[in-house]
Amino acid sequence: MSSVLWVIEVGVVFLAMICILVAAHEYGHYLFARLFGMGVEEFAIGMGKRVKVWRRKTHLVDLPYDSPLARQVGPIEEVSEGAPFEGGTRVYRAEIVETPKGPALKEETEFTFRLLPIGGFVRIKGMVPQDDGSEVRIPGGFYSKPPWQRLIVLVAGPAFSVLSGMLLLFFIFWSQGSARPDMRPILKDVAVSSAKNKQPAWEAKLQPGDEIVAINGKAIRTSYDLVQTIQSNPEVRLSVEYRRGGKLARTELTPIKGEAPIYDSEMNQTGQHEAGLAGILMGMTPVPLSAGEAAIKAVQAPQMIFQNLAHLIQQPSRITKEAGSAVTMVRVTNDALKDGPVSMIAWMALLSISVGIFNLLPVPPLDGGQMVMALAELLRGGRRLSMRVQQAVVSAGMLAVLLLVCVVLFVDFSRLFGTQPEKPQFPSVKSTK
Repeated sequence: MSSVLWVIEVGVVFLAMICILVAAHEYGHYLFARLFGMGVEEFAIGMGKRVKVWRRKTHLVDLPYDSPLARQVGPIEEVSEGAPFEGGTRVYRAEIVETPKGPALKEETEFTFRLLPIGGFVRIKGMVPQDDGSEVRIPGGFYSKPPWQRLIVLVAGPAFSVLSGMLLLFFIFWSQGSARPDMRPILKDVAVSSAKNKQPAWEAKLQPGDEIVAINGKAIRTSYDLVQTIQSNPEVRLSVEYRRGGKLARTELTPIKGEAPIYDSEMNQTGQHEAGLAGILMGMTPVPLSAGEAAIKAVQAPQMIFQNLAHLIQQPSRITKEAGSAVTMVRVTNDALKDGPVSMIAWMALLSISVGIFNLLPVPPLDGGQMVMALAELLRGGRRLSMRVQQAVVSAGMLAVLLLVCVVLFVDFSRLFGTQPEKPQFPSVKSTK
């Protein structure tokens, strides 16, 4: 029963985390859309059928004097088109009112929860291109605004995701400090063997907490000595002396050959190379940070994630080791929950930054793909791309995203029956359980 309750807890926490990350991302779109006078019809958390409207907020949208709507005063109804997963087409109501600046549309933004907590969206008025190009004539519509404003609205979502993650990391680093590699040769964790993937340390019956004393008779004094010895001896049988519970013992292990991190003498990772692997994880130790140092480390996090994404693009073969879908995210959420609330918040911060950077990829329907089209129109002096070009770009982007989703799902399900993904290192310094 306890295991079932834990699975439910992990699932609830994971879905709640996704909702929070989506809200931060979409709020960036919403805030700048309203700043530029765009009408926002709905701010939704979740997808599918609408469950609850928890808030309604009115706003005014300027009406051009040459608009046919400007000649009437009173309530009107218009049809809004959205993607099927957003609820499809619906009628929304507005009212034409007189203001000191002239006639305006008094509209309403609905803040809603939808049935499936797997995402969210902000439906900006007039965001669906039309064959006749009429979307540019919708008062307060997305495409009625200059390309530079549309570009900023699109950038705002990823920017808010990244900034939210950085803010969380700043408070973690400032309040909890940072973690640096523990130079003691004590194992923090040992990867579990599977039928298809044998882990040398597990097969040698080593356990977390074991202190490695010597390898092949040579004293091991630091974690750097330990890692360097293992990496320098792929597929070589090593005699390992270790201390467990105050007692010395011996075992043998044979490191496997694979892609391993390159470390400097302080155990900071500087790259990747092919070397020996034993399936061990070394510990970390806390270091207090000032506010300035915490801010610097928070700023470095997006740089690190961007570099990792760039490496994946340059070396697609690394996807099988480093990429993952929702299955991997749930597994990491499980690990973070076990480590305590600080690790959980740190994981949420890193995921928020990752979502923001991933959305900058120049592929529709991601924000980055729409940015490319807005930028193209900006360079064309505001002239819209033809519907044929837009449809071709969107179709190619959807195909690319679908292919990527299939690849990471395949990788994740392969892991279920093969290699277990390595546990990530969170920027927390201690467990608060």
